[in-house]
Amino acid sequence: AFDRANKWLYWAEHGAGRIRRARADGTGVETVDTSAARGVVGVATDPRGGALFWTTDAVYPRRVVGMDLKAGTTRTLAFGPLVNRPRAIAATDDAVYWTEA
Repeated sequence: AFDRANKWLYWAEHGAGRIRRARADGTGVETVDTSAARGVVGVATDPRGGALFWTTDAVYPRRVVGMDLKAGTTRTLAFGPLVNRPRAIAATDDAVYWTEA
């Protein structure tokens, strides 16, 4: 996922259970989250660049998670019976959408 507002590129490392990011020019690679990202599949940013969202599938309950990038706090947006096998995810100013397998 590309955060146009802050020029960060985010990606999931499913097997490692983490989300990483780098500047658009490839510099500044860092780990964003490992605690809530186990089994991460899809990653998205909101248009304003203030939040990161992801889906998980490796562990039950499967989840859709949001992270406030300034505060570094995460919260589960959906899980359990509401979420079957989440995959791709997208965010707008007002909502988060995901697909399920």
